[in-house]
Amino acid sequence: MENLSIESYVATLNMEQSGALSATQAKTVLGEILANGGEPALIAQSKGFERLASGALGEVVAQLIEENPTSGRATAPVTRNWPSSSSDR
Repeated sequence: MENLSIESYVATLNMEQSGALSATQAKTVLGEILANGGEPALIAQSKGFERLASGALGEVVAQLIEENPTSGRATAPVTRNWPSSSSDR
């Protein structure tokens, strides 16, 4: 645990609590610090852990739907090919 300083631990927790990192991402950052040391913000950045701006995902989805209006429609009905209960087997 010599690679993990109190400052790095607190910085990682603050990033998670502020929403800059998810809980899973924070665990990954802490694991990297324990293994190799380093600064939490730089580790998060190097792993591509970037918080999406509020509404950014919705904007991307809306744009994709607008650009591909028929892509999401099913072309054939979905059917099941397995028994619906144990008595059908």
